[in-house]
Amino acid sequence: MRQVKQLLENWGIWARCRVGTEFPSVAAGMSEAVEWESQEYRGEWNDDMAMAVDRAVAELGQFDSELRELMLQHYVCSASARHLARAAGVHHAKVSRNIERGDMWVAAKLF
Repeated sequence: MRQVKQLLENWGIWARCRVGTEFPSVAAGMSEAVEWESQEYRGEWNDDMAMAVDRAVAELGQFDSELRELMLQHYVCSASARHLARAAGVHHAKVSRNIERGDMWVAAKLF
């Protein structure tokens, strides 16, 4: 699961750069709400891997659009689970479980 989290974090950095991704408007919309951190890719990373993760997240949107939005906000916009929970008015454990659900979906699609 750690490897999937790392892939999703790298994908978030990649998507934030707005290079070949379908999510630029989401990142732009959240830019005022979330502090951006300077991050670098960890591990091996290339555009093929990024596109594979991107496809998996896009397929997640067909299955559950709210979960896809949560994944975008968490990984692309670097919003914490607590921040997202406060915005939604739910307990942070629920948001964390949903992020984990999205992680598992991506892991199933990639591996």
